[in-house]
Amino acid sequence: MLSARRDRPAFDGYWREVTDDRACIGGEEGVKALGRAQDGNACLNGIYAAVGIKRTNDMMFTGPKERAA
Repeated sequence: MLSARRDRPAFDGYWREVTDDRACIGGEEGVKALGRAQDGNACLNGIYAAVGIKRTNDMMFTGPKERAA
């Protein structure tokens, strides 16, 4: 069962990362994108844990493999 107080930071953090559209200054777009991807992935792991699903490598990499084929 979800605990709103305990699990909320993962959901809030993920939402914050995917909706962040602030402009980068000084050509830092690549660095910012990498950081957002890492932070979003960590939050997504927390979301999976909060809903009781084990996130596997197949779940993470099936999409990119199919698109590359």
